[in-house]
Amino acid sequence: MTANTSARRAKWWRFSHYELRDGRLGPVPNAELQYYDPWADYQMSRSVKGSAPPYLSLMNLLDEIRPHQQQGEVRRTDAEGPRYPVCFENWYPGRVRRPLGEWPDPVSFGERGTARILEWTAVHGLIGAAPQRVLAYQTPVADLTTEAGIDSIANPTGAFLLSSASSAILDFHSPEYPSGYTNDLFVRPNYVRLGGDWAMGLEHVPTLDAPPRCLVLRDVTRGEAVFAPVEILREFTPGGNCEFSLFPREAFEKYYCEPLDIWYQDAQAFASTVVNLTDPSVDRIDHKMATEHLNFILSSVGERLEIKKGGAASTTATYPSLLAAFAGMFKEDLLAGRRILKCSTCGAYSVTSTYQRKYCSKRCAWRTRKKRQRESDV
Repeated sequence: MTANTSARRAKWWRFSHYELRDGRLGPVPNAELQYYDPWADYQMSRSVKGSAPPYLSLMNLLDEIRPHQQQGEVRRTDAEGPRYPVCFENWYPGRVRRPLGEWPDPVSFGERGTARILEWTAVHGLIGAAPQRVLAYQTPVADLTTEAGIDSIANPTGAFLLSSASSAILDFHSPEYPSGYTNDLFVRPNYVRLGGDWAMGLEHVPTLDAPPRCLVLRDVTRGEAVFAPVEILREFTPGGNCEFSLFPREAFEKYYCEPLDIWYQDAQAFASTVVNLTDPSVDRIDHKMATEHLNFILSSVGERLEIKKGGAASTTATYPSLLAAFAGMFKEDLLAGRRILKCSTCGAYSVTSTYQRKYCSKRCAWRTRKKRQRESDV
């Protein structure tokens, strides 16, 4: 995703309809793909009175579906998937796996909660859990003596920009084989995240079965990188059994999915960070941790300098995910002195510059006054 620093322009994608299938959020077949500008929605929320910024719509959604968990409508069941999502496990030599910490079981929100999540996703798109968590990954080895091998590393297209894809300096020999033979015609593509952009290098390896790996974050707000087989990223594909690539031959957006438990965990982690930075009752330690978490998400934001032939220059911020863009919007509100308000009447979140404001709208203020008036009359 890219955003011009002067106009805050950005690009993300969404489909007209989504579904929950095999525990994963993804577009329905034949849904319409749309690109849109989340920052334009943010700017509109600042100019339209009573409108909330996009990131607060996510927080309001989570607040809306959260009470159902207490009422039993949110259920956790092993039948909907493995107890520990595959991408939260560490892999050691000999393919011995060990869970990294305690992770929630797969979640289900019931019909009403699921419908609300799908409605929100059709408006904003998926949050970008995979591109936010993945720091680097490799795809299977390509044989450059074959047409299929050459096609597999052809110039990709999609939601993300591939920087310096044709640079010769990104052509290197595998450090895994420092003294062994490598075949100059066997290459394993390596992709590394640079802010919201990606760089690709072609790594020379000795055999076609050299295993691809990836480097992923265990926690979206704290990091803790895990080095693992690239197969774990199949969790973000339909059915969890397709090869993962941010730059496939066909559009990445059409087959990208997000497991519901990972979507919920990352969305909730961001929402908790916002609450802990805006709730005056939060203790000092939680506030400090929330600051670190926000800074960690913002550290994934990059910057690109563009210089025209005549000398005019501009900078562009690059975001790896919608979640990172939401963090940037929250940062803008903090810097502008705007306060996150939780309405004392309906509980919805909104943004205000007024210190004493207690309600998200005039309607909620009127309802509270009428309620107090009726109580005083009694």
